[in-house]
Amino acid sequence: MQRILSALKQVRLGLIAIACAFTFISVSGAFAFAHPSQAATGLDSRLVKEEYKIDNNKRDNQLESREQSYEKMLKEAKDIHTEEKAYEENLSEYREENPTPGLAEKAQDLIEKLTDTE
Repeated sequence: MQRILSALKQVRLGLIAIACAFTFISVSGAFAFAHPSQAATGLDSRLVKEEYKIDNNKRDNQLESREQSYEKMLKEAKDIHTEEKAYEENLSEYREENPTPGLAEKAQDLIEKLTDTE
C-alpha cells in the first residue's frame, strides 16, 4: 500500500512540476512583447532615425541603379533591332546572289507550309 502511495506522490509531484514549467513559460511569454519604457525609447529613436536615413540612401541608390539598368536594357533592345535589320539585309543579299535554294532552305519552306496548313 505504501508503494502505491509513494508512486502516486511521485506522479503528483511530476505533474506539479510540469504545471509550474508551463506557467513559467506562459508568464515569460507575456512579458516578451512588452513595450520598453519611455526613457529607453528616447535613445533608440535617434538610432532609428540614423538607420532610416541610411535606408533612404540605399533605396535612392537602388532606384538609380534600376534606372541605369533600364536604360541599358533599352539600349540593348535597340541594338538587337539593328542586328535583326542587318541580318535581314544580309539574308536578302545572299538570296539575290544565290537564287537556287539550298537543302536547309527547302526544309524550312516545307516546315512553314506544313505549319501554315494546320
